[in-house]
Amino acid sequence: MVSDAQTAGVNPILVSPPARLSSIPVGDQSSLHAAAAKAAATAKNCPYIDLTALSTAWYNSLGMSASAAQTMYHQGGATHTNLLGADKLAGLLAKAIKDQSIGLAKYLR
Repeated sequence: MVSDAQTAGVNPILVSPPARLSSIPVGDQSSLHAAAAKAAATAKNCPYIDLTALSTAWYNSLGMSASAAQTMYHQGGATHTNLLGADKLAGLLAKAIKDQSIGLAKYLR
């Protein structure tokens, strides 16, 4: 997919999935998904955002139980967020885009 995007003149940004919120502190999130995304970004010379690490750090900073955080930020469960959680993850992505000076940064507030 990255090669096809690059061939079409698109500059892809690869992003690892957000951490699963099954406990706080969040347990080991090293998975093949994040590793594969990072490896593909390196191989194709495109930006990579480690949303797994960013969301893990955010969850760990909440100072509440996993069930309370799930109720506040998730759509019932450890994976899918509600609107408030999605907004927070989007903010983490926007900050990473700015911090890494990825081309989209100039369009972000």
